[in-house]
Amino acid sequence: MIGIEKYAGELERDFGKNLKRSVKRADEEDLHQLRVTIKKIRALLQLLSYCHGQTKDVGKKLENLFKRAGRIRDLQLLVHRLRKQFKSGDKDGRELLDRLQQRLDRRIERFQHRYRHREKETLAKTLLTMERMIRAERVATTADYFRTMKEKITATLREPVLDEKQLHHLRADIKSLHYNHRLAPRVGATRLIDDKQLIKWEKLLGEWHDAVGIARKMAKLQTTATPELRQRLRDIEKTHSDLAGVLLQQFWKRKIP
Repeated sequence: MIGIEKYAGELERDFGKNLKRSVKRADEEDLHQLRVTIKKIRALLQLLSYCHGQTKDVGKKLENLFKRAGRIRDLQLLVHRLRKQFKSGDKDGRELLDRLQQRLDRRIERFQHRYRHREKETLAKTLLTMERMIRAERVATTADYFRTMKEKITATLREPVLDEKQLHHLRADIKSLHYNHRLAPRVGATRLIDDKQLIKWEKLLGEWHDAVGIARKMAKLQTTATPELRQRLRDIEKTHSDLAGVLLQQFWKRKIP
């Protein structure tokens, strides 16, 4: 599994680079790239777990980092969204933005303090688990993994109705298959779903996920807002709820028949 070992090394280097940048600047794009790298590592762990019959959950430290980085980036996106909504003379709106910015600054400070010197520790245990699985006896092939993932995704897509939890799981499976597809040529496996199709599904489900997230945050912010501000937040909530519905309709039009 030399191809997988090389890929794991590439992910390790990407992780270190993106974590250092995220800790230094806490920039939205750096945090996004850090989370993408972690998703790729999780996808590889999924493939290895399948091939080696491992069921034990691994990567807990990475999962904690992923969630903390995600909470910062979600709040950054929310602040940017509301800055476009509230003008400089909008007292209620600016007060809300100030509170959100203070919350964001605290999250960034805690993140930087926690991970400034812990990037190797954060990844070391996960990499050790990867190395052990790569060298262990396999109970299934990578080709089996790709076939199983395709069957799982297509079976889900053929369900007449999916709830939000099932859609989130579907989105994660699509991402994992797409990330692991780059390994297919290295290990002699065949890509059973076209990457362009996977990317289209990813994009629509990702935009749907973001719209749902903003709508929920707007609903939560209304609980402590003034009546006038509450109505404007309600309008934003409805806009994104409607958008989520439209995106979901577009997604279902692109599913496997």
